[in-house]
Amino acid sequence: RFETASHPQLPDQRCARLTVAEPTGVHYHLRLKQVFTARKGANYRLSFTAVADGPGSWRVGMQGSGPPHGVVGMRELKLPVAPELVTIEGQWTGDDIPCNVQFDFGKTEKGRVVWLADVRVEETK
Repeated sequence: RFETASHPQLPDQRCARLTVAEPTGVHYHLRLKQVFTARKGANYRLSFTAVADGPGSWRVGMQGSGPPHGVVGMRELKLPVAPELVTIEGQWTGDDIPCNVQFDFGKTEKGRVVWLADVRVEETK
């Protein structure tokens, strides 16, 4: 379930609040994504603030939207139980392609609630 909601530890930020309803044990079976274009030779930085209502794991990153799903930058992370600024960097060396900024919850505990704020993808030098 996805909704916008505040979090008491992030009072000045509007957050995406996600409740994991039916994880399958496979990362990509439960995904929140936004598409952008990765340009050949460009470096990217994905940053966001996250906090969860308990421990767990998830996978976050930037990856091609279609086969062969080339990875720009991806990490499997522990869910933060206190607000944490997360930064993932990567470079795309192939031709320009549509890419996902993706938050994968397929291995996250059922019922876990995660708040995301200030999600940004920046092309860097």
